[in-house]
Amino acid sequence: MGEGTASFRQENIPGRGAIQYFSRPHFLCDQGVEIWADSAVSYEADSTWVFIRRVRYQDGDRRLTADQARYFSSVGRFQAQG
Repeated sequence: MGEGTASFRQENIPGRGAIQYFSRPHFLCDQGVEIWADSAVSYEADSTWVFIRRVRYQDGDRRLTADQARYFSSVGRFQAQG
């Protein structure tokens, strides 16, 4: 996690795995990708991330802003809305 991430909490749900909650996340990913949001939730069971409010995505060539976004890590797909 990058500078600016405010807090992190994890719950383990029997049969569903870990659910992680982030406040003001700043993620530093492979190949220079950075993602910011007001909050984020990660669901281990289906390898899905949900980024909520004021989402910013940036890599070497592209920048995207959105109200909400989902990242499906099992297929490498980032889907933004708003």
